Amino acid sequence: MKLNYIFVIMFVIIICTPYAKTPNPNKGDMRLVGSIPYVNSFRIEPENEETKINTGFFGIATGLDYYHSENQFVNFGVSGVIDFFLPVPAAVDPAWIDGEEDEFLSSLYFVLSNNHRIKIFTVGYGLSYAINYWSYSYYNYSKTPDLPPTKHIKKNHGALGLIFSSYIYLENTVGVGFVYRPTFFRPGLTDKFLYEHLISIEFPVKLTLINTKKTNFSR
Repeated sequence: MKLNYIFVIMFVIIICTPYAKTPNPNKGDMRLVGSIPYVNSFRIEPENEETKINTGFFGIATGLDYYHSENQFVNFGVSGVIDFFLPVPAAVDPAWIDGEEDEFLSSLYFVLSNNHRIKIFTVGYGLSYAINYWSYSYYNYSKTPDLPPTKHIKKNHGALGLIFSSYIYLENTVGVGFVYRPTFFRPGLTDKFLYEHLISIEFPVKLTLINTKKTNFSR
């Protein structure tokens, strides 16, 4: 995932959303959701490794909302999140130092959830499927004799679990939210039942795809 693309998306959202207003939803409406998972806290259990816990920044998410009533909707979403160590997009110098270690956590996940809209608040619950990634690198590019050799390890696995979310929206368009995604079952690993999680603070934007009624911008 290229951070400069994320920066462009964030810039467009910041510029455009003050001018965007979306009518209150009706039954049958569909809305496109784009989101920046800005802060991401991981707990991942790679096979035959110790528990990996870290908090970092950035990701990108998209999804579709279908309103089966004026105050409830089903969401299908896809998200990719990382633990980039800086809170702002920045190029990172790839010059490695001998003896240095790097670990990287990320997750790609799919969700299907039911959500309740209560004025400016939205709360949701549903199912999730995640592909969790962990990578480790140790650097000895100069081949210093008294240091271990350069080593790279990459592991990933699928995991099934739940998702819980809560958001506050302004003008039915731009918001801020909290996402808790616990997973419990890893069908492809020997240790199938282990707890993992992702906790994110997100900044979503909604755009109308289908509006079943021509309504005024009521609040």
